[in-house]
Amino acid sequence: MSDPFVQYMIDIACERTDRIQPVIEPITLMTTIILSLDTAPTTRIGVNNMCDYLFALEALSPVLKNPEIYQPLIQNALSGSSRLVQDYWTHIIRPAWDQYVAR
Repeated sequence: MSDPFVQYMIDIACERTDRIQPVIEPITLMTTIILSLDTAPTTRIGVNNMCDYLFALEALSPVLKNPEIYQPLIQNALSGSSRLVQDYWTHIIRPAWDQYVAR
């Protein structure tokens, strides 16, 4: 995995938190992180923790606050992904995103 921020998010999803946060690019980053979740021994709790951290990043605010634009783009990018990634999207990430927007 070449993107340092993706690796950082995967480390959080694996409940490893000893990494330094790198610089990010919003929509590509979110899609890449989600697609990368099946490359490491992630847990549901870890993915939930990753969402909490990811959604707190100010740099992602424009993307996160416009789910009607960005969720379909990400969902389309996930169309050929693994069942695990699809389940994380459907049952953890998208509901957490919707909850974030509803605040």
